[in-house]
Amino acid sequence: MDNVMRLVDAATLDPRITPEQLSTRYGQDDHACSLLAVAEAILNRVPAGVTQWLSAPGVRAMWEEVLTVQEGNHQLSWWSKMITFGIEHPDTLRADRRLARIRQRRREAQFIVTTSVDRPVDGRVRDTALQRLKDAHPQETDSMLDELRRLSGIAGDECLSPGAERLLRLSDERFRDLAAQDVQGRADADELRHPAVLARWYDALVELGSQTFEQIGLETEERNIRAWFAVPDRYLIDTRHDASVEDWAPKLTFLTHLRTRLMERGRLRRAHDLRLFQQVHSPLAQRLRAAYPDEYVRYRQEEPSPAAAPQAGEPRPPHPAAFSGYAEVLHGHAWDVKWIYDGHRVWLDAWHGDDWRKGGRIVVTAARSRNAGKSSWRWSRPNFVFHNRRSRRYTLLSSAEALVTLAAENPAVTPTRYLKAVVPQVREHLEALIPPDGFRWRHPYPSPCGSALDRPKEFHERGLPKGDLSGVAQRRG
Repeated sequence: MDNVMRLVDAATLDPRITPEQLSTRYGQDDHACSLLAVAEAILNRVPAGVTQWLSAPGVRAMWEEVLTVQEGNHQLSWWSKMITFGIEHPDTLRADRRLARIRQRRREAQFIVTTSVDRPVDGRVRDTALQRLKDAHPQETDSMLDELRRLSGIAGDECLSPGAERLLRLSDERFRDLAAQDVQGRADADELRHPAVLARWYDALVELGSQTFEQIGLETEERNIRAWFAVPDRYLIDTRHDASVEDWAPKLTFLTHLRTRLMERGRLRRAHDLRLFQQVHSPLAQRLRAAYPDEYVRYRQEEPSPAAAPQAGEPRPPHPAAFSGYAEVLHGHAWDVKWIYDGHRVWLDAWHGDDWRKGGRIVVTAARSRNAGKSSWRWSRPNFVFHNRRSRRYTLLSSAEALVTLAAENPAVTPTRYLKAVVPQVREHLEALIPPDGFRWRHPYPSPCGSALDRPKEFHERGLPKGDLSGVAQRRG
């Protein structure tokens, strides 16, 4: 059995190890799980089975939570090195690169978790005719509702346990103190997870986050709450000469673990709401419609027709509009395209076959200006990169037209007329142009519910002529 005690141990695992073997060996070892999650995010050579295991349905929530904690820990490490050694010191830059990779993977894990969650059907939730039917028969509706809640077991789950009742009787200050101790791991407060306590727990966590933000000089805004009280890197850079590591480190660590509690509370709330919808509200709607079909049809006819819901396609991160056209072109010529995003730069990583060293690789990338305000984000001009399989080097292509030609022909060597420059085999150059996981294959943006990628049938049937991409970009942008 392989022991994973250090990050480098993950790179020495059997390349053919399966998710099932990983689950058997490390599923109950929190330390090993944490190391594997970090190694998968920052190392270049980790078995593909590690990625498959971490993103599996039963593990992905833990994966996201581990990366959230590690993101906070590495942000604190980077900031401490910046204060101690300076912003341009090699140790600081190394910590910054590691933080960027973990942050990117955490965002991707969050995306995978979010898109894989089952959600109620919007049309039923917003069914005004059904609500009118409930209002017209309140006693029968209440009777059916009580019966369904009792049969599903939800009514029993929501009954206050002695522990939950005790928590709800606490004063706001004492409840908040208990929530803080739970964040710090100094209290066993499982009753905070009770459905009847979730709302108060959320309010306490938000108040704790707001207080800690104020202690380090930040104002609490709605966007901070949506970001789970993550401290912006720019603020840490601006305050590095005035802030004390000894004073701020406990606060930043507290915010890191508070984020995991907010994530956990959100998952519990969504799971409870989904169960309530599936086992109570949906059967209730079916019973009422069956009991009063004519009345329901009349209410429906009196309501305006609902707007058609948008169709979900391939999930994509923020990107320039033209990138949709580039993805169409690559898909049309049987390239397997993945979207990768680190909050600053977006990549289209396209492979032709299972091994890009043999089958071919094309990368399209652009960066968004960090200095521009949110209302004026600007993307840089895209770079087109082709892997020259004959000399095993990356080459910069001259234009989008070169991308179209090489996507169709996939030559072993870059034609001279399309060659702009050879990418130096230097880490700084490769990291700017090639995705952070550039030497191994993974699926950072899978389609929701494990469905196949969105590749229009008509596109495969007709192909795409060589030439301008503007039409495709306009249709898909």
